[in-house]
Amino acid sequence: MVMKYKCLVSIRLMTYNHSEFIIDALDGINKQKTNFIFEVVIGDDFSTDNNLEIINQYYFTNKNLRINILERKIGDDYWIKRQKYGRLYNFTNIIENCSGKYIALLDGDDYWTDPLKLQKQVDFLEANPTYGLVHTDLDILYQKLDKVVQSHYKNIGLTIPTGNIYNELLVKNTISTLTVMFKNSIIKDFLKNEKELFSFGMGDYPLWLEISHQYKIGFINESTVMYRKLEVSASHDPDVDKLYKMKSNTFKVRSYFIKKYGFNEKTKKQIDKDFYNFNLKYGFDTRNKDIAKENYLKLLEINGINLDAKLKYYGSMSNLNWNMVKLYYKIKAKKEGLVNGVFS
Repeated sequence: MVMKYKCLVSIRLMTYNHSEFIIDALDGINKQKTNFIFEVVIGDDFSTDNNLEIINQYYFTNKNLRINILERKIGDDYWIKRQKYGRLYNFTNIIENCSGKYIALLDGDDYWTDPLKLQKQVDFLEANPTYGLVHTDLDILYQKLDKVVQSHYKNIGLTIPTGNIYNELLVKNTISTLTVMFKNSIIKDFLKNEKELFSFGMGDYPLWLEISHQYKIGFINESTVMYRKLEVSASHDPDVDKLYKMKSNTFKVRSYFIKKYGFNEKTKKQIDKDFYNFNLKYGFDTRNKDIAKENYLKLLEINGINLDAKLKYYGSMSNLNWNMVKLYYKIKAKKEGLVNGVFS
């Protein structure tokens, strides 16, 4: 059955306590220049600041834009399911209300800088029906430093894979959420049939893998958005356990899709290597020499030892070693400047 759509593009704007930043997000949407009708579906997740008030008072002037601010109240159906499924339910609920042929994703603390972002991506997907998703480069704003790094992927010399890249995405996620546009039909089926989604702790990466298994992935080598980084460094989270849980969820997603769709041996080996390296780093960061040793030995088994692994292993063995290795990394980071990591 052919799906009927009310507009060509839906923007899923997910937001919570973004009163300080939401105007930038709304401006970036309002300034989009298109030859088609598009909508923004806004899901405020019970903000405790005046975020929703700002959204309701914002004056959209774009004649091609339709506005849908989802109504939510404590005790209603959304609220009940939100308590059951957690933060990720906002992600899925907004998408369920998107009526466009294509969906673009945006969070309330980021914003789009290119007024032709939507038009360029629609033109690409309409011209290439075997592609299910197209994304772009991005600029990064380090909020606390008031510093902008332009064209992030180009800046770090990263080559973005395109086409049939399911195995590449299993190893490394090179798709940034606020840059994407994808086919609505894919995610509607995925959300309806994928019972494991809420256990992943993330909605975007599982979606990229699902799409990449069915369709080709495209990339427009231009920066169209601004990703707002609130921490000082893109690679640093002051809460080690929080970061560990987030990264563990990434490996959980990879393991799930390996079981679902299979893998090639090269991909599996690289994922195992990344997993043991990650756990070794956690052992080092928490000064847990048992975790560090266990994963160092795993790396030895698969011939995955490098200088970085050796440093973290020996650094975890004593307080003296740990302080020396930490000093080494501090000096190294200072020489390299801001560390701009890939979103994985």
